[in-house]
Amino acid sequence: MKARGEFFAYWPPCPASSVRTGFSTGTASAGAARSLPTERGAGTARPGSRTHPTDDQWRWDGTAWVPTAAPVAPTWAAPYASPADRAVFVVTAFAALLVAYGLLIGNDVLALGIAATTGGQPTTDQQALSVLARSAASALVLIGVLVTGVAFCMWEYRMYRNLPALGTGVGLRSSPTGAVVWWFVPLAWLWMPYRIMREIWQRTAPAGTGGNLLGMWWALFLAGYFGGGVVLRIGTLNGPNYALDAAVNALNVIAAVVAIIVVRRLTAWQVGRAKLITTPRQSPIGSPPG
Repeated sequence: MKARGEFFAYWPPCPASSVRTGFSTGTASAGAARSLPTERGAGTARPGSRTHPTDDQWRWDGTAWVPTAAPVAPTWAAPYASPADRAVFVVTAFAALLVAYGLLIGNDVLALGIAATTGGQPTTDQQALSVLARSAASALVLIGVLVTGVAFCMWEYRMYRNLPALGTGVGLRSSPTGAVVWWFVPLAWLWMPYRIMREIWQRTAPAGTGGNLLGMWWALFLAGYFGGGVVLRIGTLNGPNYALDAAVNALNVIAAVVAIIVVRRLTAWQVGRAKLITTPRQSPIGSPPG
């Protein structure tokens, strides 16, 4: 009996008072022994007990229950601000860009038609008209790309900054500033902006929502970018290739349409999540609040 008493006396989870009480009468406290924890959540919490219900506020360190450290918010965390106004700006910019790409495609079709009717030998006036139309359309595309880029970066900054305020900011791998800066880092812009957008998607989309749409947008974006480089290179060496240029511009149109869908969905999901968090719950009629 002495050895048994010494065993329980030196077992950390067992309160010393219960050991003395249990063995002073020659019997061990079975209830206390059953409540001794071996892992987190091993018993039901009650005053004076060393056990706690299973939750995320306590953990067993081998000798005692200790509070779990609360997640630390990023230093750049800020109160929630709706991204809806910036999303409108982005969608409007993309719509204007679609018009500019449409003008470029129209110019390519016009040039192909002139070449077909003249046997590849357009007149001087026809060439001048084609060059003028293409220059105007290209200028509109350039302006549209710049405005859309600024609008998209503003929207992405706001979306990323809202994540901690909506309770989905633990373990973020970047920052709102980083979400914008990565677009301008050589080589890294090929995948880092997509990783940032995927992080926003995963922490904003409803549970079970796949990310195929986001991957499609990024693939189309890269295809249009590199396709444009190929067209420029061919045009410099061999003259304009209107058919290839029209195909690349069509890719850019599809990419812009998918981008609009992505922006609208992410914005709607984040605004909806914010409403769920900020809207107080209504108590049923006839029952006290709480």
